[in-house]
Amino acid sequence: MYRLIKHTDLRTVKDAWNTLYNHNIHLTPYQQYSYCSIINEYSTILKRHRVKNVIYELRNTHDQTIMLMPLHIETAKKQSIAYMWGKFSQSGHLDFVYDEQIQNGAFLAGMNLINKDIGNAKFVFTCIAEQSKLNEMIRNGFPSSHYTRRKDTCVQIPIADSFNDYPNTLNKKVRQNLRNSFARLKTDRRTYEVQTRVNQAIPSDILLQLFKTYWKRLSDKKLPIGVKRFLPVSLRMELNPTIIALKVLPNVFYSIIYIDKTIAGFTSQNGKIILPFLAINGAFSRFSPGGILITETIKFLIENHDYKYFDLSRCDEKYKYAYGGIEHFNYSYEIYFL
Repeated sequence: MYRLIKHTDLRTVKDAWNTLYNHNIHLTPYQQYSYCSIINEYSTILKRHRVKNVIYELRNTHDQTIMLMPLHIETAKKQSIAYMWGKFSQSGHLDFVYDEQIQNGAFLAGMNLINKDIGNAKFVFTCIAEQSKLNEMIRNGFPSSHYTRRKDTCVQIPIADSFNDYPNTLNKKVRQNLRNSFARLKTDRRTYEVQTRVNQAIPSDILLQLFKTYWKRLSDKKLPIGVKRFLPVSLRMELNPTIIALKVLPNVFYSIIYIDKTIAGFTSQNGKIILPFLAINGAFSRFSPGGILITETIKFLIENHDYKYFDLSRCDEKYKYAYGGIEHFNYSYEIYFL
């Protein structure tokens, strides 16, 4: 027999959250309590129309917490919609927080209890990493007629044991492009420097410069960013939980390439080497700074750390494969109780 407890104050489940997270190696930095605290605060500030934050705690027959299911619940007359925390942010991988040994039946029982509490709900679960046990629990817990599934491509670069091995993973054209980049820098008498920091929050002044580079890149690509296009940069930053996390959390990675002391590109993330942002200053496109940034960053990680992959996250742009990227997948589901 399972028991469901409904919380609206995240602090009440902090200890259980940290215990479950620390014992499940398949969860990502986006499920850390500290990151989700920012998601919770951001959601409150944003006050998205008819959306409230709820944390459902599932306990087993021994009254032990085995799963925490944080949801954004959008109420409507015809049907309420329940989203996983992080849906309205740039979080790369979403998940619940649970015991790694949890059984499919426990998850299904929790979902049924939540559906009874919400009433006539549709569950929208997006960006679930392929290694997440949640995929198995959804597919084994529900008949195929009760859900739809979408598969989205992500790309990551395996990190070799030695940087001498890395160029061998690149094709001849890419290696030549890198040589051309360095030759052009030399010909134009430009200086360059790549700075990489691990487990350090990004200073506010640098973060502001990086964010401006990122938003300019979005504008240049003419991506559909809606009304945010007209907001001041400082306000856009305050409405972006991932940017806030980069500024305040200690387990942050970022890497910047400077050409003549000007930011030409950057990668950043919060936690493991999973990148929600990668942007290049178009003014330096002649030097292909993105390629230099990626290869120099991988060199630094090989020589100074023990990471196994450099995750370029969602989407499958060609450049990600050019620098040694391989596919992995996110899955998204819409679940219905018929």
